[in-house]
Amino acid sequence: MTELVCAAWLTGCVTVPDVVEPPRMESFSVPYPAAARRLDQQGTVKLRLAYDATGAVQDARVVQSSGSPALDKAALAAVPRFRIRPGTRNGVPQSGVVVQPIRFSMPPVAEGGAPGAAQPAEEQVQR
Repeated sequence: MTELVCAAWLTGCVTVPDVVEPPRMESFSVPYPAAARRLDQQGTVKLRLAYDATGAVQDARVVQSSGSPALDKAALAAVPRFRIRPGTRNGVPQSGVVVQPIRFSMPPVAEGGAPGAAQPAEEQVQR
């Protein structure tokens, strides 16, 4: 979108593009379900998150399952802890929707660690 700027002393009007900043996940953690860990279940859940101008998530839905109901349920259960920095238009926070992948994966035993929490996948899609 653009904003039309006109001035009486100009012979015409100039369009100035909006300054738009995309939304970002500020922080979240998703505990790895113990039963899924024992069964070596791994996968990526994609959540559709609708948020308001303050960054509070108003609605969350699984748009792509990990293939494990336990992992999908864990991702949805963690949503109240999510923090989103809303996108802005000309400095004004905007409500919106993002699709946030959450990857559940366990390190190989050779790395010497107990499986930890799920991690946000790198990609984030704004809708």
